[in-house]
Amino acid sequence: MTDEQSSGTKPGILRQSAGKGMRLIFRILGGIALLLIGFYVLVWAEVDTAIQGAVNLNAGVADDEVLVTFTGRLSFDLAAVDDSLLSPSGQESSQPYAVIQRHVQTCAFMEEAGQEIRYSKRWVSDMDVPDSTRFKQSGYDNIRGVLSSGVTVGKGLTLKDDEDISYRIRTELGQLRILTMGDITPKKADVRGARHVDQQWVYIDRHCSPDKGDIGGQRVRFSVLREGDRITAFGVKQGESIVAHQDDVYLSKGSRDMLIALVRSTNDTNRWMFWCGGGLAIWLGLYITISTALFFVTWIPLLGGLIKGAATAITFCIALALTAGFVFWGWGMDTWLHWFGGLVQ
Repeated sequence: MTDEQSSGTKPGILRQSAGKGMRLIFRILGGIALLLIGFYVLVWAEVDTAIQGAVNLNAGVADDEVLVTFTGRLSFDLAAVDDSLLSPSGQESSQPYAVIQRHVQTCAFMEEAGQEIRYSKRWVSDMDVPDSTRFKQSGYDNIRGVLSSGVTVGKGLTLKDDEDISYRIRTELGQLRILTMGDITPKKADVRGARHVDQQWVYIDRHCSPDKGDIGGQRVRFSVLREGDRITAFGVKQGESIVAHQDDVYLSKGSRDMLIALVRSTNDTNRWMFWCGGGLAIWLGLYITISTALFFVTWIPLLGGLIKGAATAITFCIALALTAGFVFWGWGMDTWLHWFGGLVQ
């Protein structure tokens, strides 16, 4: 080999080595990025993360525009009034309502698809009455009814704790998300158009069965928050008020921990998708990082294949353990909340 050939070969080898080195570095960085993305997705899945990271105003202080929770006894300046609920009677008259939520169900035809199309009468939410013009057979016309579900809220809702610290709930009606309320059992005379009362349900039409009840007949029940109820609110602190965070102020009867548990339980379906996606990203990130680091031994025949297989199995087990530990036992929760909590919120 001549000197010219030797000098021309060395730069080529160096360029190839540098290229391989850069590819290895990018693979490792990509694996680490996937690993972090996986944990970020897991944190995002914890829809109660914002509440867990919020300042507890019962135990400390917070600046304005900070996420907070506050627990106290509920009071108001002007009670809520529902046009359907004519007048509280009995014991209820001494406990005016801060919030009244009206749940309405309508007797409607439901189309059941199968080998043979069938129609049945059922109580369904007034918001879920099927459009009978889309039914495959005619003669089963639904009527939506007069009543509709809704919420009425009193004026000047305020929470005050045992230390006489108080915060006003300042938000628009559509921004108030109430997770738990108490049902009432009004008397027949208390509800406009009532024909029958069965526990919490007040029937405007008593039946909804194949041989009884009119399509469009309705029943209604009322859930309320009362003056003096112990309520936890979650939102953004503005002076002496709590306002909406991402268009919602959360209210729940009971403690801060109960509010967190309720928010978590109402979003379990979506969380499974986030858990699976986050776990998969963690596994891929670990596999890419570790398999790249093992590059210098995986070229060995037979031994390299065994090492690759072992890396796949080991990283999968590690990813599964990390995901399960984070989700069910809170491993590293504080660390990841510190890193990602602000982004999630």
